Amino acid sequence: MSIKTLERKITPTVKKLVEEYWLLDKSDKILIVSDYPTSTDFVDKQISLLSDMIERNLLARSIKKVIESNFPNPTKIYFIKPTYQHYVDPDDPILNKKVSESDFVFTITHFSLTRVTVFNDLLKRKAINQCSSPQISIEDFLPNGPIDVNVPYLKKLTTKLYNIIKKTNNFRIFDPSGSSLEININKQVGMYCDTGIFEEKGLIMNIPSGEVGIDIIGPNNDNILVNGRLNIFPGWTEDLSEQITLWIKNNLITEVEGGGKKGKMMKELMKKTNLYVDQFGIGTNPNAKNPLSLIVADKIQGMAHISINPVKFEDNHFFFPVDYLIIDNKKYPKSHLFELNEEE
Repeated sequence: MSIKTLERKITPTVKKLVEEYWLLDKSDKILIVSDYPTSTDFVDKQISLLSDMIERNLLARSIKKVIESNFPNPTKIYFIKPTYQHYVDPDDPILNKKVSESDFVFTITHFSLTRVTVFNDLLKRKAINQCSSPQISIEDFLPNGPIDVNVPYLKKLTTKLYNIIKKTNNFRIFDPSGSSLEININKQVGMYCDTGIFEEKGLIMNIPSGEVGIDIIGPNNDNILVNGRLNIFPGWTEDLSEQITLWIKNNLITEVEGGGKKGKMMKELMKKTNLYVDQFGIGTNPNAKNPLSLIVADKIQGMAHISINPVKFEDNHFFFPVDYLIIDNKKYPKSHLFELNEEE
């Protein structure tokens, strides 16, 4: 695909991004950040990784061009060396300066820059917003993709689910295979409602969006306790060739059954360290379809997930379909959770 064709195809979605998600003032300064392979990387890194990063670099440049052609906002792009780890600050003083001079930062990187300190202080002071999109692809910007959704509808649906969960201290989630997960909330911390809409300063959200969940549950967190048994099936998690069953007690993975190569790796890791749940989420985006892209899979409507640390980021998410929730002895079927009636 030529650059001109790419820009033409993504233009409607980029315009929607700026107009309906980001809600920028005309004077807001935009900074787009992308990580690029260095000359050394071309010697010793996998071709698939290099190709993926370069494609995302071209996407970042094309997004900048579309914004400049359609909006008055001053827009800059800055390429950084890869951190080769997720959630790690880049060693780049120039990036710090450029971020501090911006109002809105869009990180289109392979390695996630979510929750890194270069943004955190400015976010806390409500000086900037950060739209974080690690491993986002060109396909995500095409018509009818996970960004090209009915944004007001997605906001209402995501907020509805968030309000259902937020009002309780205990809920149980069930899937059709017999999996069940119970979450006890002794103190409401780390809960999030990712609509993708930046209605105030100091926010960090993903694009694609559409997710409700609880972040950083952790191994020693009495505020939020996760217990249950999950049956996870192949097709959604890297290296998972057969069904794996996970037992969870007070956030810790206590037993692993099956899972082939994946299960064996986790059992070996459990001999050395504790495996624990660090995130729970439920997707609400009706246009999110790709289970092999984490940034998209987390948002697939009707799919729940947990992420487990310290398993490698690329394959630490485990997905299961929501059948129903029980909250305060009331059953909420899937049809109620992921649909809006006329009054809503």
